[in-house]
Amino acid sequence: MRLYIALIFILSFTSCKTISYFNTPNDVFKENSAVYLTDGTVAKGMLTVNFETGRDAKDYIILQEGPADKKIKLANIEYYKIGNTSYHLKKVDVLLNDFQQLLFVKRLTPDSSRAHFYELYQQKSKSPDGREYYYYFVSLPGYDRLVAYNIASKYFQPKFDEKVSKMFLDCMPVATRIRNRESGFYLQTFTLSDKKKVAVWQRIIKEYNQCR
Repeated sequence: MRLYIALIFILSFTSCKTISYFNTPNDVFKENSAVYLTDGTVAKGMLTVNFETGRDAKDYIILQEGPADKKIKLANIEYYKIGNTSYHLKKVDVLLNDFQQLLFVKRLTPDSSRAHFYELYQQKSKSPDGREYYYYFVSLPGYDRLVAYNIASKYFQPKFDEKVSKMFLDCMPVATRIRNRESGFYLQTFTLSDKKKVAVWQRIIKEYNQCR
C-alpha cells in the first residue's frame, strides 16, 4: 500500500511539472529565455521555437509571459539568449542549393567582435541521411543584420586566399596572411575537417579584432 501511494505521489508530481526542452536553436519548448527585439527592448519568458516540428508557422516564435502566450514576429527579433549563449536570427543557405531559410544560429564570437561566426546544429532525425551535422556561417562588418554566409559557399571557395583576403582589406596584416596562404589562415577547397575550418575562421576573426 505504501509503495502504491508513493508511486501515485511521484506520478502526480511529474505530471504537474512543466515539460521543457532544448534540442536545437530551432526546436525549443518552454525554455526560460530573453528575446532581444529590433526596437531595443527585451522580452523575457518561456520560449518556444517550432521551426523543426512543423506544428506552427515559421514566421514567429512563442513567448509565454506569465499565463499568456505571445507570438513575436521574426521581423521584430534580433536574437534570443538562454543562459549566456545567444542564438541569432539569420537568413542562411544550409545545403548550398541557393535556398535561404530564416533560422536561429548559435553565435561563437563575443559581443565585441567586429566579425561574427555562427554554428547551426541539425539533428539526426532532420538530416537527409540520418546523421548529425554542424554548419558554420560568417557575418562581416557592413552586412545586413540577417546576412550570414555558409563558409563552404561560393563566397569563400574555391580560391579561399583570393576571396577572403579581399574581405579583410581594412586590416592588411590579416589580409596578407590569408593571401599568402599562411598556416592557420588558409583553407583548401576540399577541407573536410569541421574542426580545422572552425579553427581557421576563429583565428582570422581573432586577429581581425586585434587589428589597429
